[in-house]
Amino acid sequence: MYLLFLKLIALLAMVIDHVGYLLNVADMRLIGRISFPIYAYLIGKGCLLTKKPEKRVLKLLITAVFSLPIYCTLFDVPDYNVLNIVFVYTFFSFVVFLAKKYELRPKRELVLFLFFCAILTGGSIFLLKDTGHSLFLLANPFLYSLEQISILVLNGIDLLILPLLYYAYNYLKKKTSKPFYETILFITALHAFYIVYLLVTQYTGFYLDIEYGLYGFLVIYIFYQFKNLFLVAFAFIALNLFYYYDFKADAITSVQFFSILSLLFILPEPYIKQKEYNRPKNFFVKNLFYIMYPLHLLILLILKNLFHWGY
Repeated sequence: MYLLFLKLIALLAMVIDHVGYLLNVADMRLIGRISFPIYAYLIGKGCLLTKKPEKRVLKLLITAVFSLPIYCTLFDVPDYNVLNIVFVYTFFSFVVFLAKKYELRPKRELVLFLFFCAILTGGSIFLLKDTGHSLFLLANPFLYSLEQISILVLNGIDLLILPLLYYAYNYLKKKTSKPFYETILFITALHAFYIVYLLVTQYTGFYLDIEYGLYGFLVIYIFYQFKNLFLVAFAFIALNLFYYYDFKADAITSVQFFSILSLLFILPEPYIKQKEYNRPKNFFVKNLFYIMYPLHLLILLILKNLFHWGY
């Protein structure tokens, strides 16, 4: 069963990646880059195939919450203010569940996706936190240097990716284009939620980050929404180029760029016959991710303390 094969590949790559992080081995981290996109594909696939979406969301949420203290201890996050990747899976699955339950139209479904993207977006927070600028300065660009303004603008451009991909897909699928003002409306709403996020962060003093952030949410969205394999590959590669490639310096800025290699495993899957999609009856196989994610973190934490990894 190819889906089980993908799960095993993603699990093995994830373990290799986390061990590589603790031992500071670059080659292991490179191998581990294929794990998240494969899991993202499986999450998107699961949202389409599952007959009990509410149960799936609950299992993901339990896994995310249960593994959080282990995750933060393993990766030295003393304030517990970094949410692991399972929270992204949970948020995404929850949005899809709401959209299907209340039969949202595509426009409203997109707004819901954008709302959660706003929650997950934290790019400009780093600038706000590191420079000590207040929201007053954020709202008054004349007090910024040209370089700082360009950084703020670039941090805002990533918010355009989702609706632009959505409309590109809509155009290719239905041969119809959407009015540009609708895109502006979505972006305005997204920035409104983002400003609220900034306000809460600024005045509570508590900064909340999430693994992979907006990038992670967009990757799952691509695998969930796009059915054309060429469009899937194009959108995923374009997203990685945007986030992790510096065209000016002609250089890759992050090892995450090599996650595009995961397409070698993902793209053949739709060609597998439908009979391959029979749901596993074995409890362990059916709940492989929910069991192995916190378990592998716990085992690595024990090994880290025994052999002083990362010290």
